[in-house]
Amino acid sequence: MTGGNSTTTDDDEPVTTDDASAADQAAEPTVAGPADPTADGGADAPPSARTLPGGLLDDAEAARRYLAWAAVALLALLAVVATVRVYTSASTAIVRFVAPALRPVFEAAFNLVVLLLALAGITRLLRGLRAAD
Repeated sequence: MTGGNSTTTDDDEPVTTDDASAADQAAEPTVAGPADPTADGGADAPPSARTLPGGLLDDAEAARRYLAWAAVALLALLAVVATVRVYTSASTAIVRFVAPALRPVFEAAFNLVVLLLALAGITRLLRGLRAAD
């Protein structure tokens, strides 16, 4: 036997060992392929992993992201216009139907509700865009 140590077991059968024992070799799993299955940017990779050489996103993903950002800008503009119109209408209703002593309280509460709704919508859209990164 070359290069190994010969020992005997309880069964008096010779066992040859090299640098690592056979039991240790059997316990170590072997990995075929890359450690991360999405590292190569394959079909099962998340959208952010599908990149072209040079780190550019593929055309469909880039178009989707641009459309999403355009939607955020358009919805923000629409929210500003709608907020101004609702604000003027609500202010008119408050002036007509609320006693003069309570008008500032009603106007402040209304403005706060509008602001919180706008921030919640924009936050949700931005989180969706960041999740795609």
